Amino acid sequence: MRRWCACDGVAVQAVSDAPLNKALEPMSQSPYAPPGSYVAEEASVPVLPRPRQVTIAVILLWVTFGLGFLQWYLMALRAPDIGFHPRQLTFFLIFAALEAALNVYVYRGRNWARIILLVLVAIAAVWLFIPKMTFPSGSVIEQLLDVLTLSLDLIAVCLLLTHPGSSWFGSQRHA
Repeated sequence: MRRWCACDGVAVQAVSDAPLNKALEPMSQSPYAPPGSYVAEEASVPVLPRPRQVTIAVILLWVTFGLGFLQWYLMALRAPDIGFHPRQLTFFLIFAALEAALNVYVYRGRNWARIILLVLVAIAAVWLFIPKMTFPSGSVIEQLLDVLTLSLDLIAVCLLLTHPGSSWFGSQRHA
Protein backbone atom coordinates (compact mmCIF):
# COMPACT_ATOMS: atom_id res chain seq x y z
CA MET A 1 0.00 0.00 0.00
CA ARG A 2 1.29 3.43 -0.91
CA ARG A 3 0.32 6.75 0.55
CA TRP A 4 0.50 10.08 -1.28
CA CYS A 5 -0.24 13.57 -0.11
CA ALA A 6 -2.06 15.92 -2.42
CA CYS A 7 -1.05 19.56 -2.77
CA ASP A 8 -3.65 20.77 -0.32
CA GLY A 9 -2.48 18.37 2.38
CA VAL A 10 -5.22 15.81 1.92
CA ALA A 11 -3.83 12.31 2.21
CA VAL A 12 -4.80 9.84 -0.49
CA GLN A 13 -4.25 6.11 -0.08
CA ALA A 14 -4.06 3.61 -2.90
CA VAL A 15 -3.49 -0.10 -2.93
CA SER A 16 -1.18 -1.44 -5.61
CA ASP A 17 0.80 -4.61 -6.18
CA ALA A 18 3.14 -2.94 -8.69
CA PRO A 19 6.86 -2.97 -7.79
CA LEU A 20 8.38 0.15 -6.35
CA ASN A 21 10.15 2.55 -8.66
CA LYS A 22 13.75 1.49 -9.35
CA ALA A 23 14.97 4.94 -8.34
CA LEU A 24 13.70 4.33 -4.82
CA GLU A 25 15.74 1.14 -4.37
CA PRO A 26 19.00 1.21 -2.50
CA MET A 27 22.02 2.07 -4.69
CA SER A 28 23.61 -1.36 -4.33
CA GLN A 29 20.57 -3.10 -5.87
CA SER A 30 19.96 -0.63 -8.69
CA PRO A 31 21.21 -1.69 -12.12
CA TYR A 32 22.20 1.94 -12.78
CA ALA A 33 24.49 2.21 -9.77
CA PRO A 34 28.24 2.14 -10.27
CA PRO A 35 30.03 -0.96 -9.08
CA GLY A 36 30.52 -0.87 -5.37
CA SER A 37 33.97 -1.00 -3.85
CA TYR A 38 35.52 -0.28 -0.53
CA VAL A 39 37.16 3.14 -0.44
CA ALA A 40 39.80 3.44 2.22
CA GLU A 41 41.32 6.62 3.52
CA GLU A 42 44.53 7.60 1.80
CA ALA A 43 47.51 6.22 3.63
CA SER A 44 49.00 9.02 5.63
CA VAL A 45 52.59 9.82 4.79
CA PRO A 46 54.53 11.00 7.80
CA VAL A 47 55.43 14.64 7.33
CA LEU A 48 58.99 15.35 8.33
CA PRO A 49 59.63 18.47 10.35
CA ARG A 50 61.40 21.28 8.51
CA PRO A 51 65.15 20.88 8.97
CA ARG A 52 67.07 23.73 10.54
CA GLN A 53 69.17 23.85 7.39
CA VAL A 54 66.11 24.82 5.31
CA THR A 55 65.11 27.49 7.82
CA ILE A 56 68.62 28.99 7.70
CA ALA A 57 68.53 28.94 3.88
CA VAL A 58 65.20 30.78 3.82
CA ILE A 59 66.53 33.36 6.31
CA LEU A 60 69.48 33.93 3.97
CA LEU A 61 67.07 34.35 1.07
CA TRP A 62 65.12 37.00 3.00
CA VAL A 63 68.39 38.79 3.85
CA THR A 64 69.31 38.93 0.15
CA PHE A 65 65.77 40.13 -0.55
CA GLY A 66 66.34 43.07 1.81
CA LEU A 67 69.78 43.74 0.36
CA GLY A 68 68.15 43.92 -3.07
CA PHE A 69 66.23 47.00 -1.98
CA LEU A 70 69.49 48.60 -0.83
CA GLN A 71 71.15 47.74 -4.15
CA TRP A 72 68.26 49.22 -6.11
CA TYR A 73 68.33 52.41 -4.02
CA LEU A 74 72.09 52.86 -4.53
CA MET A 75 71.67 52.30 -8.26
CA ALA A 76 68.78 54.77 -8.36
CA LEU A 77 70.89 57.41 -6.57
CA ARG A 78 73.71 56.90 -9.05
CA ALA A 79 71.43 57.06 -12.10
CA PRO A 80 68.15 58.75 -11.07
CA ASP A 81 66.83 58.97 -14.62
CA ILE A 82 66.96 55.14 -14.82
CA GLY A 83 66.39 54.03 -11.23
CA PHE A 84 63.47 56.29 -10.41
CA HIS A 85 61.80 55.94 -13.80
CA PRO A 86 58.24 54.60 -13.34
CA ARG A 87 58.85 51.70 -15.73
CA GLN A 88 62.02 50.65 -13.90
CA LEU A 89 60.33 51.06 -10.52
CA THR A 90 57.36 48.93 -11.66
CA PHE A 91 59.69 46.23 -12.96
CA PHE A 92 61.62 46.22 -9.68
CA LEU A 93 58.47 45.96 -7.55
CA ILE A 94 57.05 43.12 -9.66
CA PHE A 95 60.33 41.24 -9.46
CA ALA A 96 60.49 41.86 -5.69
CA ALA A 97 56.96 40.44 -5.27
CA LEU A 98 57.89 37.35 -7.29
CA GLU A 99 61.05 36.88 -5.25
CA ALA A 100 59.07 37.16 -2.01
CA ALA A 101 56.55 34.58 -3.26
CA LEU A 102 59.41 32.28 -4.26
CA ASN A 103 60.89 32.56 -0.75
CA VAL A 104 57.53 31.68 0.79
CA TYR A 105 57.09 28.64 -1.46
CA VAL A 106 60.61 27.43 -0.69
CA TYR A 107 59.75 27.73 3.00
CA ARG A 108 56.58 25.69 2.42
CA GLY A 109 58.63 22.93 0.81
CA ARG A 110 57.69 23.28 -2.84
CA ASN A 111 60.33 21.55 -4.93
CA TRP A 112 59.55 23.61 -8.06
CA ALA A 113 60.40 26.79 -6.13
CA ARG A 114 63.76 25.33 -5.14
CA ILE A 115 64.52 24.47 -8.78
CA ILE A 116 63.51 27.94 -10.01
CA LEU A 117 65.70 29.45 -7.31
CA LEU A 118 68.64 27.33 -8.47
CA VAL A 119 68.17 28.50 -12.07
CA LEU A 120 67.88 32.17 -11.06
CA VAL A 121 71.00 32.02 -8.88
CA ALA A 122 72.92 30.36 -11.73
CA ILE A 123 71.83 33.15 -14.10
CA ALA A 124 72.81 35.78 -11.52
CA ALA A 125 76.24 34.18 -11.10
CA VAL A 126 76.87 34.27 -14.83
CA TRP A 127 75.46 37.79 -15.12
CA LEU A 128 77.71 39.10 -12.34
CA PHE A 129 80.90 38.15 -14.14
CA ILE A 130 79.88 39.29 -17.65
CA PRO A 131 81.35 42.73 -18.43
CA LYS A 132 78.55 45.21 -18.98
CA MET A 133 79.30 47.74 -21.71
CA THR A 134 75.88 49.39 -21.87
CA PHE A 135 75.20 49.83 -18.16
CA PRO A 136 78.11 51.15 -16.13
CA SER A 137 79.07 49.21 -13.06
CA GLY A 138 78.39 50.87 -9.78
CA SER A 139 80.58 51.97 -6.93
CA VAL A 140 82.71 49.63 -4.88
CA ILE A 141 79.90 49.37 -2.32
CA GLU A 142 77.45 48.26 -5.03
CA GLN A 143 79.90 45.69 -6.36
CA LEU A 144 80.52 44.35 -2.84
CA LEU A 145 76.76 44.11 -2.31
CA ASP A 146 76.48 42.17 -5.58
CA VAL A 147 79.13 39.69 -4.46
CA LEU A 148 77.62 39.46 -0.96
CA THR A 149 74.09 38.76 -2.20
CA LEU A 150 75.33 36.21 -4.73
CA SER A 151 77.40 34.50 -2.01
CA LEU A 152 74.42 34.36 0.35
CA ASP A 153 72.19 33.01 -2.44
CA LEU A 154 74.77 30.33 -3.32
CA ILE A 155 75.00 29.28 0.34
CA ALA A 156 71.19 29.14 0.56
CA VAL A 157 70.94 27.01 -2.59
CA CYS A 158 73.65 24.66 -1.30
CA LEU A 159 71.74 24.28 1.96
CA LEU A 160 68.55 23.50 0.04
CA LEU A 161 70.19 20.99 -2.30
CA THR A 162 72.17 18.97 0.26
CA HIS A 163 70.98 16.52 2.90
CA PRO A 164 68.75 16.96 5.04
CA GLY A 165 67.20 19.77 2.98
CA SER A 166 66.92 17.70 -0.18
CA SER A 167 65.30 14.77 1.66
CA TRP A 168 62.79 17.11 3.26
CA PHE A 169 61.79 18.50 -0.13
CA GLY A 170 61.41 14.93 -1.38
CA SER A 171 59.08 14.07 1.51
CA GLN A 172 56.99 17.20 0.94
CA ARG A 173 56.10 15.99 -2.54
CA HIS A 174 53.85 13.32 -1.09
CA ALA A 175 52.40 15.35 1.77
